[in-house]
This record gives sequence, structure tokens and C-alpha cells, in this order.
Amino acid sequence: MPKSKGNVVNPMDVVSRYGADTLRVYILFIGDYEQATPWSESGVKGASRFLDKVYRLQDIISDVKDDDTIIRLLHQTIDAVSKDIEAVKYNTAIAKLMTFVKEAGKFGKLSIESFLTFLKLLNPFAPHLAEELYSSYSSESLVYEPYPKADESLMEDSRVTIVISINGKVRDKLEVAKGLSQDVLKDLALKQEKIQQNLNNMTILKWIIVPDKLINIVVKPI
Repeated sequence: MPKSKGNVVNPMDVVSRYGADTLRVYILFIGDYEQATPWSESGVKGASRFLDKVYRLQDIISDVKDDDTIIRLLHQTIDAVSKDIEAVKYNTAIAKLMTFVKEAGKFGKLSIESFLTFLKLLNPFAPHLAEELYSSYSSESLVYEPYPKADESLMEDSRVTIVISINGKVRDKLEVAKGLSQDVLKDLALKQEKIQQNLNNMTILKWIIVPDKLINIVVKPI
């Protein structure tokens, strides 16, 4: 039985106050599963708050397609949580679920599809809540649903920040879609106000472009 400052903690007291899911999440989250960890009442409350936030995700569910940022985060979470479970690192797996909930809440919208996928990840840690929420949006039971798999192609950031330099000195930055051609990058760079200002009375000698990373414009005075 868990102990707190020398006193025995009755798990049923915790269950009656916070629910079995909170107790389970707390025990798996407080530290390495194979190591002893002191009991913390504030930690139990923290686990309860996390599950409350999961429940409140329903407030931001919509039928619209998820933004690429959320899709990428979801697949990164699937990958990381799956690996942590295999390594018996339940505490870090739960931490990653917490991060997803926090970021989704900040973003302000989440598709039903992504929410249901998240519940599949949550299910091993908080099965009662996960099943309750899942049943609100699906006629299937989580017990019979396959565990999600991460799509590596969706885990990568589709946008990059490119540094624009003139004679090796950084003058501006450009956030663009990944994989743009050199001609497109040149055109975009020349349209930047700071670059135009620094090219006044200058002749461009050559371009040095590292795809998805940097643009260096070599110039000399006219």
C-alpha cells in the first residue's frame, strides 16, 4: 500500500474522492515504474486536473480539418507514447499526453478524428474516462479498436525557417514551405523589404542556396 510521510494511504480513499483513473495515472506518472517514489497529495490533484483537461477537450471539438501543426503533434505523440510504453516508461508517456492536451487547448480546436485517436493513446492509463468519452462519438468500444500507428510522413514539419544573408551577414528570415526550388526562394528573398533595402546600389554576383536552410547573396557596390 502507498505511504505518505510514514502513514499508510488507503487507495480506496483516493478512488472514492478522485476516481480510479486518477489513482492509476498518478501512480504511473510519479516516477520510474520500477523505483519507489514518495506519495504526494498534490501529485494526485495534478493527475485529476490533467483528466479534467482531457474531458474539457470536448469544448474545442469541431468538424473542421485539423491544422498541420496539430496533425504533426498528434503523430509525434503516437510515436513517442508507443515507444515509452514498450520501454515501460509510463511516466514519460503520460507527460507526452499532457503536452498534447496543453497544446491542443492553446490551439483552440480539434477534430473528432484526432480526439478519438488521442483517447486510444489515453486508454491504457485512464480506461474509464477514455471509454466514456469515446462512446460519446463512436458506436464502437475502445476495447475492440486497434492501437494507433504514427505516420512518419506526418511527423515532419512541413515549414522551415530560412536565413537570408548578404555577404554572409544575416539580414532577414523567411518562413516557407519545405522543398521550394531555388528559383522560388530567390524570388521570395528579393521581395523582402529588408533585403531590398540592403541591395540598394549593389550588384548581385552570385547566390548561395542551401535548400530549406539558408540563402546567401554575394554582392558588390555598383
